[in-house]
Amino acid sequence: LRDYGYKVLEAKDGEEAVALFRAHGEVRFCLFDVVMPRLNGWDAFEQVRTLRPSILVLLTSGYQSDIVRTKLLSESGVELMSKPVAPRELLRKIRTMLDSQNAQLAK
Repeated sequence: LRDYGYKVLEAKDGEEAVALFRAHGEVRFCLFDVVMPRLNGWDAFEQVRTLRPSILVLLTSGYQSDIVRTKLLSESGVELMSKPVAPRELLRKIRTMLDSQNAQLAK
């Protein structure tokens, strides 16, 4: 992501991700794995969403649970990609989500 001009904040677990989100108000997009130590991706998403309801979130998972997929996709601004994810596919998805948000803000 850095190679393509994105500023990246890395966290070792979900709790650190939420703390970084709180400390850096300019964050526009979060990428979480569904399974993370100390705080899973879904719970981290819920915490950042309470801080900023409009935040874009992309979750990745190696698990193909229909229950998880249905729950995630029903939330506005949250999308799920199944791993493994090709780097270009990930870049395309992030760009699409950001461009869609920019278009909505321009209205």
